[in-house]
Amino acid sequence: NVKAVATLFLEPMKEAPMSNESLSTDAIVHDANSTKSEKLERLNDMGYELKRFATKNEASADEVEHQVAEINAAKARVEKEG
Repeated sequence: NVKAVATLFLEPMKEAPMSNESLSTDAIVHDANSTKSEKLERLNDMGYELKRFATKNEASADEVEHQVAEINAAKARVEKEG
């Protein structure tokens, strides 16, 4: 399942501050323990890891586009934070 495997590669890097929430884009957006900058960095890392995974594993273009859209939507939500 490409989505399940892609999700593994979308997890933020281990060095990033993490809460006990799941590591989804929504969890990052709503993480009260991270600054706006940290959230954007984690989302950028997710995008980078997705691109690496997709290139290495020839993932479905539709699935990759969906994941990229999800990451971009999360970035937009973080940018709108005060």
